[in-house]
Amino acid sequence: MQLEGSRSILSKQLAKVLDLETVSVDLNQGTSLRSILAQGQRLIGADSSLIHLAAHFGLTTIALFGPNSITWRRALGREHLQISQHVECSPCFQSRCHFDLRCQDQLKPAAVLSNIKRHFDLQS
Repeated sequence: MQLEGSRSILSKQLAKVLDLETVSVDLNQGTSLRSILAQGQRLIGADSSLIHLAAHFGLTTIALFGPNSITWRRALGREHLQISQHVECSPCFQSRCHFDLRCQDQLKPAAVLSNIKRHFDLQS
């Protein structure tokens, strides 16, 4: 499941490659986030509260980490996958990058897809 409106370009690319359904959400129309998450099995997204909510509601999550620490901010459980690209300034825990977003920019779709396939034992 890929929620439309996600700011993560990488998660959008992966959703397309993995042929995941994209769900368009307008929470102003009274649709509950819980009912939306109930439609999916897996959620790809940037490390955020949504990853934790999805895990709480039973979805398997694939969290893409940048400035945060996987050790501190991951969804709990072996079924969840956390992916990051280690760079010299991460984890920095900053809401705004003081450099060049290298922790996010160096996280390449091919490497993420490889991790996903290996973790979920998917065929190429």
